[in-house]
Amino acid sequence: MKDWKKNISSYFSRPRRLGLTYALATFIGLLFLWGYANNLIESRFDIIERQQITSQVDRLGTSLTLAINQKLGLVTSLRAFIEAEATHDASHSEFEHELEIFSAGLLENANGVRNIAIGPDGVMQFVYPYEENKSVLGYEPAKDTRAHVVAEVQRAIESRKVILSLPYELIQGGLGIIARQAIFMDENYWGLANIVVD
Repeated sequence: MKDWKKNISSYFSRPRRLGLTYALATFIGLLFLWGYANNLIESRFDIIERQQITSQVDRLGTSLTLAINQKLGLVTSLRAFIEAEATHDASHSEFEHELEIFSAGLLENANGVRNIAIGPDGVMQFVYPYEENKSVLGYEPAKDTRAHVVAEVQRAIESRKVILSLPYELIQGGLGIIARQAIFMDENYWGLANIVVD
């Protein structure tokens, strides 16, 4: 036992204790340095990842803005067509035929548009394409039971601008976004032009 204690005491002599202290201090220093470097690397990766996500969101936002502006342009074109055609003394069937030709051309390259609906006096009397959307005929958005729909119609009439709805359940089924614009003839309210986007 005494030999064992003596061996341990001689093993931990002053030079060895000093060496072990330096080794331990170096180990703790390297451990701290490793942790610090790890935090820097993680922070750098977080910054890079955040920049990549921001870039992706910006690109998606730009694409969405362009797509929405294209759809809003369709409503404005539709309103201009109706204002020009409604002033002619054409019969209802002639007007409907011209509107169908115009709508087909308007939707030819417009992806995601579900239908075009026209509502003289605010009541939908024309819809294109017809078969999938004929349930819209006779619908009067200003008398919808949903308050937000009535508010959209009112805003379209008061602002005379294109009003874009939030996504909601459509009369013909499914979810959609509706771009609405009020049409005026000689400062008198004529009706609504609607474009529904899936």
